[in-house]
Amino acid sequence: MLLEMKGIAADTAENGLAALDKLHGGKRYDIVLLDLMMPIMDGLTFWGEMSKDPDLARIPVIVISGVAQFDAAKSIGAAAHLRKPVALSQLYRTLEQHCPQAN
Repeated sequence: MLLEMKGIAADTAENGLAALDKLHGGKRYDIVLLDLMMPIMDGLTFWGEMSKDPDLARIPVIVISGVAQFDAAKSIGAAAHLRKPVALSQLYRTLEQHCPQAN
């Protein structure tokens, strides 16, 4: 909702498996905001699966993680890493840096 209020179209997935299904669904995505702690398929597993697909691997990923997961988040070669809780201004700034459509 907060992204859409800023004019950024957004989609959500309740877990990594659902996110992969959406990414393979034919709709084009410009960026992925990835939480590491998700049920069914966690963010690290999601990242590994996404990285195997050349079409999906081109999509920039911004990892958002809590303090306990932040070191693991840094192991992912993402476009950016944000620590929870994320200030909205920081999220918007990061999106603008890595997603031209967010400007």
